[in-house]
Amino acid sequence: GKEHLARTILQWPHRDPNLMPETIRGCLADGQTIQDSIKSIYERRIFLQQNGESLDSASLLILDIDELETSAQSELLGFLMLPDFPIRIIATAKQPVHRLLETGDLTEELTKYISTQMIELEPLLQRREDIPLLAQAFLEQSNRSRKKQLAGFSKSVLELFFEFDWPENLDQLKRIVENASEVAIGSIVVVENLPDEFLQSINALRIGRNTEEKIQLDEFLAKVEQELIQRALIQAKGNKTKAAELLGISRAKLIRRVDSFQIRLDLDTGNLDSKIHDAVEFEELDS
Repeated sequence: GKEHLARTILQWPHRDPNLMPETIRGCLADGQTIQDSIKSIYERRIFLQQNGESLDSASLLILDIDELETSAQSELLGFLMLPDFPIRIIATAKQPVHRLLETGDLTEELTKYISTQMIELEPLLQRREDIPLLAQAFLEQSNRSRKKQLAGFSKSVLELFFEFDWPENLDQLKRIVENASEVAIGSIVVVENLPDEFLQSINALRIGRNTEEKIQLDEFLAKVEQELIQRALIQAKGNKTKAAELLGISRAKLIRRVDSFQIRLDLDTGNLDSKIHDAVEFEELDS
């Protein structure tokens, strides 16, 4: 919700579209330059002067400033350092300013112009109590744009909203509400109006992710070796010499492995089990 909050702050108390903040995105679009944005700000200041507005009403919104190239940061800093250039600035980033300085994603000089006050927003997952209010606000926005009057959401829809993790935060909530309101027929949004991908994500969360089982190589190979020795001994009916031949190893090595695995053969059933205490042990052999 960083962008939503930033735009709300910069646009208040103005509603005139000519007073909306100039926006720079950290990942500049093809052909977009810092000069273009600053030029728009100058033109907006002229508009403000002509309409008797305060010069400090000009504002700049920098989205994801941590993605702005170092050269672009230096270029932006040059404009901000110009004298008699009052402007309100709000920048958004995925990490706190001090972390951006540590990683080198933000220059120290530019930081001085944007870090007077910092607002940290928790992800939507950690403030679920806001979900109904935010969803209602997005629904009312959609009502105005589509001239539809949906009153709200069914109880089942809100329960799904509470259940979801919202990895994309407010942008995702807004998108889902807009898509649902577009297809809604009745007076409220119901589960059937929600996008298929959202419902599929809910099902995936309920099923849970399959955790990958780690393979302990030594333990796995030991179990395989024990199984092969057991099979050979059963086939040889307890004859170690013949079992060693079947395995392609020496008789002495087989004896050591049998002792190591504590393999015992029940001569009555032909079963092998290291836990059978009353089984008949193999004959002891001289070295």
